[in-house]
Amino acid sequence: MKTTVENFNSFFCELGNLCFKIKMVERGYEPFDFTKKESQIINPDYFDEVKKKFPKVIRGFHMAINQKWCDSINCYLQENGEVTVEFCNKDMEIEKTISYPSVGDISKNKISLIHYLTREWKPF
Repeated sequence: MKTTVENFNSFFCELGNLCFKIKMVERGYEPFDFTKKESQIINPDYFDEVKKKFPKVIRGFHMAINQKWCDSINCYLQENGEVTVEFCNKDMEIEKTISYPSVGDISKNKISLIHYLTREWKPF
């Protein structure tokens, strides 16, 4: 049986792979670990900002389609298994925040996340 963190990591990979099939996806190699500040691949100021906003966060990731200056999402796994998603516009302003009770619930809604990420995408 997978742990919540393993399920979150699997969701991260699955969403990234689906987005990659549509268009070039920008994301980290793996989700960020917010359980310790040392040896992190993220900016320490970003780490502090996220921990201040979500004190119980344990994992997280940022994902965008094609380029940095487009719509993006930030997903954060909380200690209680809840997943918080921030929907950011091109100016990196948060348009809305939604919390899902579990990784399974957000996984069921991955199509809506892909829709948000691709809503400004013009393939032709």
